Amino acid sequence: MTAPNIVRSFRVYVDTGTDVTKFNKGVQILLDRMDSNPEEFRKGSRWQDVIDTVTQRMREMDRLRTLDYPSSCSLTDLEVLALWKKLHFIHAEEFTEDIMRRLLGAADDSSKK
Repeated sequence: MTAPNIVRSFRVYVDTGTDVTKFNKGVQILLDRMDSNPEEFRKGSRWQDVIDTVTQRMREMDRLRTLDYPSSCSLTDLEVLALWKKLHFIHAEEFTEDIMRRLLGAADDSSKK
């Protein structure tokens, strides 16, 4: 999946200028939890509904190319961007771990022959 265009415009702002203490308290808790327990946010985890909501909102933001449009998601666009960025990092790490596991598994299988 390619990064939504909207993220390219606001990534620097989220990285350097966002005061997360002004975010929704639940978002702050999730961001901290993602840092301390990233394995809980892998695909298919108990947080799948949150992952789905954030991903869907990012798709809507990318499709509309706008911020602060009416949405059924009660989070602000910057909160969604911050959550999406953390999820993206966690899922990228998960992908790398999967590749390494497969490569090491292939190496183990070939050494048994």
